Amino acid sequence: MTYESEILLSTAYLPPVQYMSKFLTYNKVRIETQEHFLKQTYRNRTIIESGNGLETLIIPVQGEDKKKNIKDLKISYIENWRSLHWNSMVTAYSSSPYFDILKYDFKQIYQKKTTFLLDFNMKLLEVILDLLEIKTDIQLTETFEGIPDNCLNMREAIHPKLQKAAPDPLFKAYPYSQVYEDKYPFYPNLSIVDLLFNCGSSSYEILRNSIPAKKSIL
Repeated sequence: MTYESEILLSTAYLPPVQYMSKFLTYNKVRIETQEHFLKQTYRNRTIIESGNGLETLIIPVQGEDKKKNIKDLKISYIENWRSLHWNSMVTAYSSSPYFDILKYDFKQIYQKKTTFLLDFNMKLLEVILDLLEIKTDIQLTETFEGIPDNCLNMREAIHPKLQKAAPDPLFKAYPYSQVYEDKYPFYPNLSIVDLLFNCGSSSYEILRNSIPAKKSIL
C-alpha cells in the first residue's frame, strides 16, 4: 500500500485526536482557507468530556447561512461564548492531572477578541503543536481544489457525526485515562485538549499509538 506524503484538512476548533494524528503521519499538512463554510463540522465546534458526559462547544459565526470563504468568516460576539467555553473547560478539566500546568497556554487565546474564525483556530493550533512538540510543515491553501497528486484530501472526512465520517485506516483511537473514567466508558477521539489535560507529556506517544498502519515520520 502506498501513502500520500501530504494531507489537506479543513480548519478545526480544538481539533479531535484523529485530526491531530495527521501531523505525525504526513510530511506536510495543508489547511484549507478557500472553501465555503460548512455547518455542524469541526470547523467551529469541539467535543469535550464533562461531568454530564459529552459536551459540544460551538463558536457562533456571522452570516453562516451565506456562502463565504472560511478565511473571511467572522466570529460573532453577540453572546459571550469565550467565557462560556472557557468556563466549561475549567469545570470539565480542573481536576485533570495537567490542567493547572497547561491552562494558561489556552486561556490567553480566549482572553483576546479575534475577528476571524480561521485566525482563532490557527492560534489554538499553534499552541497545541507547541505543547506536543510537533514541527510538521503547515501550509495554508491559496486556491480551492488545487490539490497536488501526492496530497490526500480529508477536508470533509473527519466529521463529528460518525455517519458522515470517512473510514480512516491510519487512525485507531488509543485509550488513555480520562477524568470521569469511574463514571463513563472511554470516549475516543475527543478534542485534543482532553488528551493534553489528562495525559500531558504522554500525549505525543498516545498520538503515535493511534496510528496503526503507518509509523510516525517524526
